[in-house]
Amino acid sequence: MNEAQCEIGMVGLGVMGRNLLLNIAERGYAVAGFDKDSAQLARLQEEAGELPVVPCSDLARLLAVLRRPRAVLRRVPAAPPVGVRRDNGISLPPKAKLHFQVHYTANGQALTDVTRMGLYFMKDAPKYNYRSLVFFNLKLKIPPNTKWHVETAERTFDLVHRRYEEGVASQIEFLDARTQLTNAELNRALTAHRYAIRYFDLERAAALRPMD
Repeated sequence: MNEAQCEIGMVGLGVMGRNLLLNIAERGYAVAGFDKDSAQLARLQEEAGELPVVPCSDLARLLAVLRRPRAVLRRVPAAPPVGVRRDNGISLPPKAKLHFQVHYTANGQALTDVTRMGLYFMKDAPKYNYRSLVFFNLKLKIPPNTKWHVETAERTFDLVHRRYEEGVASQIEFLDARTQLTNAELNRALTAHRYAIRYFDLERAAALRPMD
């Protein structure tokens, strides 16, 4: 494959990274993968067959075969388990049911789950309770069959700014993109402020923090 012809790069060729890269290649995209483990590179090359996949033994090679602007994904091993204090936990009501869900499979095919976990039960209620908060954006819509879709105002502003400097975009387009970016940053700041207030209210209601 010629230099700078790969469209997507992958750093980390374990089970997840390798299979994701092969799935992308099966859909007609030229891809490249890097891993410091030569055995993972050999597996990628063996499983790729005739697919447009370029194994890279160093990052310089990966950057050389990627088309600009470079698109790189990363799939590296997760952090090791973190121990928690004995007075931390989650309070459950009597006869509560626990449901466990597998997030996804590595290669998009049905697999047998062999996940193991340990549960520790306390005689008394924990001093500190864990709380989970979820944020999502219902306005995020990616059109079907879209090869490249950008939802961030920052990325849009960068592109318009570059076109404006090259004399392709008008001043109105530039000001409109900058206004959208400013509004997005303002909304992010307001959301963080509201989150901090709600979290403080939660701690106060659950008596998680002494109110001196």
